[in-house]
Amino acid sequence: MSDTINPFIDFELSQDAIKLANMLYNTYRQEGGPYLRISVQRLCEVFGFIHYTCSTEEKQSLRDLFDELNEPIRVVDFKYKNRVFEWEILQFCSFEKSWEEDDEYIDLILNEMFIAAMKEYMEESFITTY
Repeated sequence: MSDTINPFIDFELSQDAIKLANMLYNTYRQEGGPYLRISVQRLCEVFGFIHYTCSTEEKQSLRDLFDELNEPIRVVDFKYKNRVFEWEILQFCSFEKSWEEDDEYIDLILNEMFIAAMKEYMEESFITTY
């Protein structure tokens, strides 16, 4: 680890945001790549919304969890894939397109540099990395 400040020093997540992060990370591991297509219904089921369709309020709760999980961090002089990034803002994931109310799936990209930064700076990651 470099002598820079730990970008995760004040990074705290609710248990539900941690649950979301682990669900996404495990999907990433299974799929073998950062591009993910996630069923909105599956997301709803993971968080206990078990009826046929998620309500607008439940979907908003999920969006709020994504917002919490995607709180940006800043890395300085961070080495990633044989390149040093002097200054970079990172988020856990990003949406390929905005999540519309009627979407059955959301397409997102898990930020592998964010995962690498977690492994570098966090003593105990909030996701289970094998």
